[in-house]
Amino acid sequence: MRQVFQVLTLQADSDFTFEEMAIKKNFMSQEDANRVRYYIEDQKPFIGNTLVMLGKISEEVMRTELKIYERVIEKHQQIAEMLKHVVLFKYLNESALESLAYIAEIEEYAPDTRIVIEGEAADCFYCVVSGALRVTKTNPEKNDEEAYLSTIDKNDVFGESCVFESGKRTANVTAEVTSLLIRFDKNAFIEFVKNHPKASLTILIFIIQKLMSRLENTGRELAFVKRQYNTSTHDAHELIKEFL
Repeated sequence: MRQVFQVLTLQADSDFTFEEMAIKKNFMSQEDANRVRYYIEDQKPFIGNTLVMLGKISEEVMRTELKIYERVIEKHQQIAEMLKHVVLFKYLNESALESLAYIAEIEEYAPDTRIVIEGEAADCFYCVVSGALRVTKTNPEKNDEEAYLSTIDKNDVFGESCVFESGKRTANVTAEVTSLLIRFDKNAFIEFVKNHPKASLTILIFIIQKLMSRLENTGRELAFVKRQYNTSTHDAHELIKEFL
């Protein structure tokens, strides 16, 4: 019993589940934790049966709604499975991936379709499930000409810097082949970050490292971007408020 109180105390100051904290403190094995979770799930009464028993809904309505619910769950499980392979989310647990799946949108693009346009507002970012994308920058003197910058491949992410800034897109992104993407709205993702501090730590570290790498490798381009889309200290304070 003393160990139970210790786990509960430690858990209160973190976003670990009871089972995760017990494993972390070597009070419980992963196998024991799985047995506890399965037992709890087995003991939960199905809410649909409870509503039918109370006369709140008919059994026919319950079956119809259950089918809809199962389709929704299946869709989000498929998205969560895709997210497992994305570099940005590779260290997240099943629970965090499922939460992300509920704010994700699947989008498919045909070859040569423009996904991101330079100069547009940056209000979302993307994960590449399959396909390949071409990153280009418009020639400021000749708008019909574009310089090739790089290629974005399967399981990579792009546009993630929008989480930290309220600026505009600094390049164009176009599908080279048929490509399947997962799209995250900026505001919905910030809410996820605020509600999942343990998961968000690894995500934000990855984004920061990627941004630092770009700063090192593309100094001249970033200098140009800074002149065009300078982010003020006021903007930074406003962004910080979004996370608080």
